[in-house]
Amino acid sequence: ALRRDGSARKRTDDDPNKNNTPNEERPKTGEPIDVATGEMVMSATDITLPGALPLVLKRHYISGHPCGGWFGRTWAGTLDQRLEIDDAGVVYITDDGMLLTYPVPEPDVPTLPSSGPRWPLCWDGKPDGTFTITVPEHNRTLHFAPLPVS
Repeated sequence: ALRRDGSARKRTDDDPNKNNTPNEERPKTGEPIDVATGEMVMSATDITLPGALPLVLKRHYISGHPCGGWFGRTWAGTLDQRLEIDDAGVVYITDDGMLLTYPVPEPDVPTLPSSGPRWPLCWDGKPDGTFTITVPEHNRTLHFAPLPVS
């Protein structure tokens, strides 16, 4: 889904490097506290359905995460992945709470985030077109399209 409310941009403008570490790579010492940020971080897998294209529903609690969705304000999850687009570019809110900021992309040109994992974003160039993000280490391409206006 694509959103234009800007909540993620406000968070990345404060500290663009604070939210670009995957959850499993956050430094924790026995307790669910990220020793680099002081945030409480917990993860759970709610559903796993195996198959050729497995369905996995995960959620992550991050005490300082203001861009939540289905599970609440400070939760990130599989269903909360989205792109937020504004005049400065694109912010990808990942399923584990990372906020990856991309500059305004050129049509059909892979664009890398300013920091964090090197996952290229591509835009088809149409005003209400689609975006893709490639996650090479998982051999996955994510597709994002605008939400229908009702």
